[in-house]
Amino acid sequence: MNKSRMTRWGSKLSASKGERNLESNPVRRRPGHPAGRIPFGQRHAGGFSEALDDAESVRSAPTIGDLLRNRAYVGSLLVSCIVYLVCGAVLRFAGNYAESVSVPPSHDLFLAWLPVIDLTLISDIGFKAFIVAAIAYLACSRPAQAPYILTTLGLFLLVRAVLFSVTVLGPPAMHVDDHPFSEHLMSFKGLYFTQDLFPSGHAGKPFLMFLLAEDRQWKRLFLACTVVLSAVVLFNHVHYTVDVLGAYFVSYGIYRFGFCVLRSRFAFDEHSCVEGRRELMPNGATIRPAQSG
Repeated sequence: MNKSRMTRWGSKLSASKGERNLESNPVRRRPGHPAGRIPFGQRHAGGFSEALDDAESVRSAPTIGDLLRNRAYVGSLLVSCIVYLVCGAVLRFAGNYAESVSVPPSHDLFLAWLPVIDLTLISDIGFKAFIVAAIAYLACSRPAQAPYILTTLGLFLLVRAVLFSVTVLGPPAMHVDDHPFSEHLMSFKGLYFTQDLFPSGHAGKPFLMFLLAEDRQWKRLFLACTVVLSAVVLFNHVHYTVDVLGAYFVSYGIYRFGFCVLRSRFAFDEHSCVEGRRELMPNGATIRPAQSG
């Protein structure tokens, strides 16, 4: 008698433990399944179907042609281009103003130790290579993000114009005349200044693109451009140390502002832009549905 009672009590105890385990692990429960678990084969079949769905979503990413047929995208792209051009015009006006102010050079402890080395060729080719890489990134890798990135870069130009025109600094006493070698090939006249110092555009722009890029290989490329161009302007003595270091902080502040404010207005989801579904960006801001035109 005692053994039979103990057996019944043991079976009831094991059953109650099993129910508690199933309740504590709801992921393994499946409504309608008698055992409360998803069979092994069905679990793997579901994972395989999810993988196929992910691959299908990658294949359905819109091309530039798809995006250009989207009226909302084209409108945002035109607005971002206008914003960038207007900010560039403000930068040119501020540069002309800074050049008209006569100020003496300032002392820089790091530049006093660093020798002057003429790296104008690397500066010229390196910055143009960065521009080509940025255009290639927008056109080939993330075309849906082009309005957002162009607007953020335009904001950097605007902030830079305000900062170096409010506090004009004279160039270092010993510096390289780093006029671009390709000035006779491209319209650089009126765009070269010597007192547009803080923050450095050669350091700030590539670093901002490094923050905005989403692909690892592009991030590495833009980070390399940041390091090379920052070193070049310091060896040329065309920027103070604070210009280069401050450019990183200014770029990061603009990146955070753009991520929180501009991204929800100018960024498009790449996998649902053509279909026009509403998507949520990582910061929780809702992207406007992109209506196909």
